[in-house]
Amino acid sequence: MAALRYEVTFKGEAGAALRVAFEEFAVSIGHGITVLRCDLPDHGALHTVLNRIESLGLELIDVRLVADDQE
Repeated sequence: MAALRYEVTFKGEAGAALRVAFEEFAVSIGHGITVLRCDLPDHGALHTVLNRIESLGLELIDVRLVADDQE
């Protein structure tokens, strides 16, 4: 199955410790938000990322499918 690329946005600017929690993803920070760029194998992996965000007490703002390997 082709990898799916998502951008997952949550409220707040991630500090160093939080960036470590998401070190397997590209992390962009700015204007009160943090965006994770995630290449994931399936929707189950996306739910794992979303559960991690929730377990850290972060406020999810947006989830977007950006691309997949078939494009």
